[in-house]
Amino acid sequence: MKSRAIWIILALLILTFPSIAFHPVSATNNAVMTAPSIVNLGLGAGSVTTFAINVSNVGPSPETLHAWQLYLKLNATLLKITQVIEGPALSDIANALGGSTLFTGKFNATTGLVQSDDLIYVNNYPDAGFVGNGTLLYVKVQVLALGTTSLVMNNTSLISIVGTTATEIQHTVVNGLFSNIPYNIPPKASFAISPSPPVATRPTTFDASGSYDSDGSIVRYSWNFGDGNQTAVTVPVIIHTYAISGGPLHVNLTVTDDGNPTGVAANASTMETIYVSGYNTPPRALFTFSPSNPRPGQPVTFDATASYDPDGDPLLPNPIWLFSDGGSGGGYVVTHTFNKPGNYTVSLTVTDTCSCRLSDTLNQTVTVSGELVPPVLNNFPVWVIPAGGVGAVVAVAVGLFFLRSRRIRAEEAEDSAQR
Repeated sequence: MKSRAIWIILALLILTFPSIAFHPVSATNNAVMTAPSIVNLGLGAGSVTTFAINVSNVGPSPETLHAWQLYLKLNATLLKITQVIEGPALSDIANALGGSTLFTGKFNATTGLVQSDDLIYVNNYPDAGFVGNGTLLYVKVQVLALGTTSLVMNNTSLISIVGTTATEIQHTVVNGLFSNIPYNIPPKASFAISPSPPVATRPTTFDASGSYDSDGSIVRYSWNFGDGNQTAVTVPVIIHTYAISGGPLHVNLTVTDDGNPTGVAANASTMETIYVSGYNTPPRALFTFSPSNPRPGQPVTFDATASYDPDGDPLLPNPIWLFSDGGSGGGYVVTHTFNKPGNYTVSLTVTDTCSCRLSDTLNQTVTVSGELVPPVLNNFPVWVIPAGGVGAVVAVAVGLFFLRSRRIRAEEAEDSAQR
């Protein structure tokens, strides 16, 4: 029935404006349509009262509200609807009723159908629309008798029109009630989980502080954690630990109020489906370097191939190397040269491939000392002579030259004597 009603609405829009095409688009946020819960013992037969139907969490833009529809159901022997007035939520829309005029032809007392005035008569698309929280309509009723009735909204539709695209905004419905006799309004159940998703063997916090009772207080929180464990407590927060990973698990919370004002307690329940993830152990960063006591200018090889993940997860292929002399590198085996003596910090960070991406960092100190190792050019060492040693080198060269000259002359004299 709801699907049929939605298509009727959209068909009316398209017939009125043939250029408007319908494209179902998921809303970014989940809007909420809410009817009130009214308990007032002073509203006897013959009384008149007005209640509001509200909408919240509409948007963000461009998912703006332009038109709406609902079927309002209630006990006609208890309440008689005498007037339906459009609320201010759509007051900026062309032809909006502005909260002051009866819905002429837009309310069917037999079926309960209520439509926004803009559902058919819209002259200016696109317009600003509505985003946020507001009142869709006011319902004026005459009380006919004593009793209790639900205020139920069926076949609800929230319509957004952007350019030539009509979209149904996804939403949930919270029905209400009316009672002029003692009545215990049931509580509302809600809870949050942290961390989400839960991690096996690690504590998980279940927080039902969002639950409430509008006419009293909550006295019991009954939990079913979906793994065979159940418990009931009087406080909203509880900690539970799942032994193993897996799912789906259905976590159910039932809250019980204090029974005010009738003395008969009322319950409300909510359920959430979860998956428990496995615990992810951080990886281990390990590395060695050779030589262990390098000299300035001597290449040092750093080997991180011994790094591993205790869970067996592969490591990301490019670990991060940082050298305190300003250098960096990637890969599990790298070479780096320190050009001056000193103590240098070398940092290695490895990361696993689990979805939660845990890392580990290892720092080691490398001490560089001793004489400078000459760089190698074309497979021959290039000796660097300190400026202060130039004279000594020249003296040695001259001495070697004279010794060589004397040896050559002696050899020549010996050859002449033999001849």
